[in-house]
Amino acid sequence: MPAADKVRWSELVRGGNAARVGVVGGGMAMHALNTFIVTTILPSIVRDIGGLEYLAWNTTL
Repeated sequence: MPAADKVRWSELVRGGNAARVGVVGGGMAMHALNTFIVTTILPSIVRDIGGLEYLAWNTTL
């Protein structure tokens, strides 16, 4: 195997990359949480507050 094929996952956090990996991972986690809230919780909240016209508030914030 060539040396370039032996790159390990730990290379992602060496040097100045730890902060970058943290920011990208945090952004992905925030997007996943937002998607979870919108697809599972928001429809029941909209039903409780009385209508579909209030559904767009979460996308405009």
